[in-house]
Amino acid sequence: LDIGEQVTVQVTAQNRGSAPATNVKIRISIPPEMQLVSVQGPAKYKQVGQQILFAPLPVIDPASQVKFGLVLKTRQAGETRLDVQIEADQMKRPLGRQEPILILSDSQ
Repeated sequence: LDIGEQVTVQVTAQNRGSAPATNVKIRISIPPEMQLVSVQGPAKYKQVGQQILFAPLPVIDPASQVKFGLVLKTRQAGETRLDVQIEADQMKRPLGRQEPILILSDSQ
């Protein structure tokens, strides 16, 4: 990606278990090299600094999924990561995933 470029990121929360997942909370940490442009998804959200906090989803049924789309804009060069954390009542600890992102400067 180049500085000033927009990118759409899709985050999918999938219940691969055999029981419903309840009170599902999703938090996305946007790296400082990027800024949020817009969000689409089945839950309301609030932005706290570089964190996107989605309202808890009451349930994700077994073999079901929910999708969120984020449009981000790059603002400085660097090697960075988008961090996603999901938790539910049935989980002992949050499940996390990091997605590496490389942002190039005009001279690279």
